[in-house]
Amino acid sequence: MTKEPLGSSADLRHALSMVIDRVALVKHITQGGELPAYSWMPPGEPGYVPPKLAFASMSMHQRIAMARKILKAAGYGPDNPLQVEILYNTNQNHKKIAIAIASMWKQALGVQVKLTNQEWKVYLATRREKNFQVARGGWIGDYLDPSDFMEQYMSDAGDSNFMGYNNPAYDDLLRKAQTETDNAARMKLFEQAEAIFLKDEPLIPIYFYVNVHMISPKVVGWHDNLLGYNLTRYLALK
Repeated sequence: MTKEPLGSSADLRHALSMVIDRVALVKHITQGGELPAYSWMPPGEPGYVPPKLAFASMSMHQRIAMARKILKAAGYGPDNPLQVEILYNTNQNHKKIAIAIASMWKQALGVQVKLTNQEWKVYLATRREKNFQVARGGWIGDYLDPSDFMEQYMSDAGDSNFMGYNNPAYDDLLRKAQTETDNAARMKLFEQAEAIFLKDEPLIPIYFYVNVHMISPKVVGWHDNLLGYNLTRYLALK
């Protein structure tokens, strides 16, 4: 968010997000049963209804057409292509995803993409210094609450806010949620905050991780859950 031209243009960020075919990514690239993502919070949080990106219900054809208009209005085209660098850490799957997204951006919008691979520690330092344009990232919740996903992008969150996101309205809603004792009202505050976050789109959600398990029908006491926790003391063989 501190680098031009994407940092000051939500429209350009939306255009890049719109033309990423999330269904194709999980079907042909990751191939682990992942879920296409059109929100930041994953589905399934009790009492929480994640808002979605505005284009979530549009077809890929509609999304590409709208994105092309956005780039054209911003002055980009064949004679002046948008140039974007994607930073990712060493991992074969990350590489395949970066290549796929670069191809989607090139094919749909004529974007010229440079792929930059760095080892984990160097990559983390680059992100911390905000010396990147677009960087891959991932997050797995530590506990079952929207705050675990949202508070890390408050303006004063430190290194976790690696993209440099800063919106006082977003911060204010999350601070209200920190002191709200009614759970239903608290969830509404988080929903409003995420709606702002998705409108600003400092982060492009592409898919949600899933846990894959093979469970014998003889096992009892196993219950699927968002955190993926099943303590062995509750498991038995019938």
